[in-house]
Amino acid sequence: MDLDRFVSATQRDLAAAVPEDSAAAEHAERLALALDSSLRLTLINALAAAADELSADLAPGSVSLALSGGEPRLTASGLTPTADTEAEAEAAPQPTPRSGEAAAGLYPAASGIADALEADHGETARINLRLPESLKSQAEAAAAAAGQSVNAWLVRTVATAVATPPLPPTPPAPPRAPGVRNDGRRITGWMN
Repeated sequence: MDLDRFVSATQRDLAAAVPEDSAAAEHAERLALALDSSLRLTLINALAAAADELSADLAPGSVSLALSGGEPRLTASGLTPTADTEAEAEAAPQPTPRSGEAAAGLYPAASGIADALEADHGETARINLRLPESLKSQAEAAAAAAGQSVNAWLVRTVATAVATPPLPPTPPAPPRAPGVRNDGRRITGWMN
């Protein structure tokens, strides 16, 4: 959302409030320029408050505010899908474990996840998650590939993670001889 038009409109209104030939006009112009960043911050705060109010009304969906290139961007997620989008999601291929993963216990039984997701029909909890932009893009791509909203994909991913028993710890690496460096690709050092 381009805030320039709102900031410019406020600056024009301030300039129009004083007579053009007075010293106050010059002060109003300087004041309008000085208020630029304050006006932008106030508008962003108003958008954030609106997003919070809308999120409360749209639960379990949400509206979030993000800054992209210094400009605010509102996005809606987790809204109830229409019949068309539900049919598209059902027709989309579902990811399946690679051979051996299910046997190794890396994926719990599908019914276990479904039971966990359906166990709480009522209330939802809200959580704020801050991700690096690159990870957010990967999560959005994975959700799109699964035919789900990012919120639904995250819920399923968390449900899978907590339903899966943890893997045993990796045994420690064997000790290295003094003066030997191992960077994973080659070993360097002196031989006697």
